[in-house]
Amino acid sequence: MSVASLIEKFGPLPPARTIHLAIQACAALEEAHAAGIIHRDLKPHNLHVTHVEGEADFLKLLDFGIARRLANSSATERITVTGLLVGTPAYLAPELWLGGEADERSDIYAFGVTLHVILTGVTPFEGWSMSRLRAAHLSGEPPPLRLTRGDAVSDGLEALIRRCLAPSAGDRLQSVHELHAALVALRDPTAWTAADAESFWRSAERMQFGESAVLPTTVETRKAPSTV
Repeated sequence: MSVASLIEKFGPLPPARTIHLAIQACAALEEAHAAGIIHRDLKPHNLHVTHVEGEADFLKLLDFGIARRLANSSATERITVTGLLVGTPAYLAPELWLGGEADERSDIYAFGVTLHVILTGVTPFEGWSMSRLRAAHLSGEPPPLRLTRGDAVSDGLEALIRRCLAPSAGDRLQSVHELHAALVALRDPTAWTAADAESFWRSAERMQFGESAVLPTTVETRKAPSTV
């Protein structure tokens, strides 16, 4: 299911699982950027979690329907979409509201909004009108992120999200590679394991289909998952 559906059905995800999924999303987005492609519509609805051999919480980045290729297929250059508002408003970087150019850093801004949604269930500017939404994105002052656990990982994630949501593209992380590395540094492999994922999905299957529901594989019979 999509991460949006996952949150709708089961609520916001804990930091450890958020990091586990976000690292996979970074790997996919990093590959797209390396190929000179900007997604332009990154959000929980376009991140889908599925089962593959050896991984019960495998994430795929989908829906490149409004993606664009950078000039000359070089990830160091920018797409020109001046004057055109493209994407989902709640996830748009300030420069896009102003009719500016989409590049890696506008995807990173959307990634920051996406992390906020995964952790809290709402976007930073949830429920506002279009005019207020535009003003809020341009002001660079999102409401408190409401990550109240106070542990080092939550504090680190909150700081990382704020860096992604910097109103000036130059103040954000400049590449998904940097974002990927920051998430890996926060990851504790023991905090969300293959067994945890298997347990979650078995519980989800029982909730949806009843006690007779059985997933096709078990952790014990699969190879150990990748550390990424």
